[in-house]
Amino acid sequence: MGRVLTLHNVWAMTGRLEVQFRKPVPLDQELTIIGELTRSRSRAYEARGEIRLPDGTVLAEGTGLYIRIPDERIEEARSALDFWQVVSD
Repeated sequence: MGRVLTLHNVWAMTGRLEVQFRKPVPLDQELTIIGELTRSRSRAYEARGEIRLPDGTVLAEGTGLYIRIPDERIEEARSALDFWQVVSD
């Protein structure tokens, strides 16, 4: 859900995240991840999202509240993420 904000060129931090797990998520199947911006205010954004199987079965759904990072703090936030990397099993 938070990645939806990057489409709007918004840097934000998670203020609240609620997830409802409906069914176990299998490791050996393709998944569809859906994120949607549902509300935008001056500094706060709300989004919803789902994880689905190819047949449309909803495995998890959630909502989140995201707070915009002030422009003068964006570079600091960006550099704090420099150490992140994807590591395979």
